[in-house]
Amino acid sequence: MKSKKTVVWSAVLCVAVCAMTMATPAQAYDMGTKACQGLAGVTLGFLELPGNMVDVSNKEGVLLGCTEGFLKGLVMVPIRELVGAYQVLTFPFDIEKGYKPVLEPDYPWSYFCAEDQPKTGDTKK
Repeated sequence: MKSKKTVVWSAVLCVAVCAMTMATPAQAYDMGTKACQGLAGVTLGFLELPGNMVDVSNKEGVLLGCTEGFLKGLVMVPIRELVGAYQVLTFPFDIEKGYKPVLEPDYPWSYFCAEDQPKTGDTKK
């Protein structure tokens, strides 16, 4: 029981460190960002399910969000976790020139961030 608590708290600490050190879109990607993206993908890959439901709902409507978004999320959960493991294992190496992210959005929680959502409103001048 004690080792399970240690593993959980270690994961929470890793995610907290990644959240504090992750780059903003204006910053360049580096090996630390790649490692944080990988840890986030491995530990929080399950956020792809509700994230894709929200994303599809915002673009296509709630009905498609609950069906198509759910299915897309089911497919993306293992993909996000496998890509996260790949990023953790290869973070010291600049495989994608400039340490560019492998998946969009960069982090699994980005579906829920207000700055990543499309702007609504009148664009006519």
